[in-house]
Amino acid sequence: MKKRMLSLLLALLMLAWVPALGATVDYTTQDSLITVTGTTDTGLSGEEVTLVILKSGKTLADLKQSTSANVKDVVQYIGQSTTGAGGSFTFLITVDDHFDSGLVAASVGGRGFDATVPFEIIYTSSEDVQNIFKAFQDAQKASGNTAMDQFIKDYEKILGFATGEYPAVSQAVCSYLKTVSVSEANAVKEIAAAYNGAMLKEMISKADSAAKLTAALDAYDRSNSFDRTDFDALIAKGGGADMVKAVSGKSYSTPEDAVEALHVAVFLGSSNHASNREELKALFEAYNEDYIGIAAGTGSRYAKVNKETFYKNLSKQLQKTPVYTKDAYVSAFNKALSDTESGSTVNPGGGSGGGGGGGTIETPIETPKPTVTPKPEILFDDLDSVPWAEESVLELAGRNIIAKDPGKKFRPNDNITREEYVKMLVTALGVYDASAQCSFRDVPADAWFAPYVASAVNSGLVKGVSDTEFGAGLDITREDIAVLTYRAAQKEGITLAQGDAKTFTDAETISDYAKEAVDAMAKAGIVNGYEDGSFGAKKQATRAEVAVMLDRFLKQ
Repeated sequence: MKKRMLSLLLALLMLAWVPALGATVDYTTQDSLITVTGTTDTGLSGEEVTLVILKSGKTLADLKQSTSANVKDVVQYIGQSTTGAGGSFTFLITVDDHFDSGLVAASVGGRGFDATVPFEIIYTSSEDVQNIFKAFQDAQKASGNTAMDQFIKDYEKILGFATGEYPAVSQAVCSYLKTVSVSEANAVKEIAAAYNGAMLKEMISKADSAAKLTAALDAYDRSNSFDRTDFDALIAKGGGADMVKAVSGKSYSTPEDAVEALHVAVFLGSSNHASNREELKALFEAYNEDYIGIAAGTGSRYAKVNKETFYKNLSKQLQKTPVYTKDAYVSAFNKALSDTESGSTVNPGGGSGGGGGGGTIETPIETPKPTVTPKPEILFDDLDSVPWAEESVLELAGRNIIAKDPGKKFRPNDNITREEYVKMLVTALGVYDASAQCSFRDVPADAWFAPYVASAVNSGLVKGVSDTEFGAGLDITREDIAVLTYRAAQKEGITLAQGDAKTFTDAETISDYAKEAVDAMAKAGIVNGYEDGSFGAKKQATRAEVAVMLDRFLKQ
């Protein structure tokens, strides 16, 4: 058996060591158990998946360079599983005294993956988790940043903090961490994520070169959440300086704000360096709605102009004056639009032929072109594993209830947090109030989700997990999805369909406060449960499941 597992590992080493784009992987720890879950790229069942967990201090580069003779010095766990429906897989690892605690590198791979998927695991004992959680809370309560600074130094190794740049931004990072709410059960994972987010935010703000932006993503985007495809392509074109000009020196309230700014910077820089009009057109139509917000729908000025002429004008405009802010892009866009509507083109060369100093005006002769049926836009390219949810996901995306992703990733099998679902619900019902406020301790006024949570609270749609806590950051359960959606129907006067009652095989696991909601939602056909007849009340809802439930609710 050992020889077979070693041969599997060596076969795994033959795969390219780059992150797979469609696959997902996550983990949880509890006492002496590590649970690793995920999905493959192919989404097929019956495929073998190999999990490798390295020893403390070892890297995937060490694994790649290992041989059958010394691989045991690098690896502390090798396991194999078989995929189920949708390409899903699960590993249950019982930890013994020989398992290295703290941050360790890991990867999954196999026939169902386009490439191996690297990730990290932070394993600690229950006692360590409790100590870390208490120390973090104490540091948050202490005045000033000295206690939080000491917390980072005390636990940097076990939490896997990359502290190379930390001294330069310590005050900002400490201040941010004092506002973060974490749960005791997932304290280690959540604190590590918060630290990395804070560092990424500050390093984006302080980056003075493309190399430093790349280093920031390498060190602090530990979950590979930022799609690097367009970022790397822009750097290869020599457009790194454009990104730096767009993001450096600015102050960002949250890591999400900084990452959003970097996405915008990639769009702006890519526009400046577009090699042709078609590329510029593809950039605008893919990302404008998410990052710039220029009206481009039916009836807009943009919809009425000749696109070939317009992008010719815009391309020349951006070559003449590159853009580094949203406002500058809008200005260049409007200038090109006006030039197109007036039948002129921009001549940045300042004249032609025997003419004088001013730019020339060319009146183009429009040649009728054959009608071409455009290919449907691919909003998300990772929905193959959830064909039952694809229609609902695309429906909600079309209504801007689900945000489009520049990397075209929906991550259907990821869990969804309470605040993420509240945002979807508030947006769907049209009750968003940007000025709304609430008093939950774990909903900072400057958090991206604060106005959504406050809007939901003020509309009577949601309550907190306690009088003082909303439960921000907690993955929402299926029964709580039912409760919030049912309450929304009551508050908004939405009449739910009355079908046959449904008895779930695990009905006894549904909390008393959720039974009425689950029953009503089941009768309305909004929730159907699983193939084995269970509802899974305490299971964490996936993004795909939530999309289907919300879409069915909105069609009542």
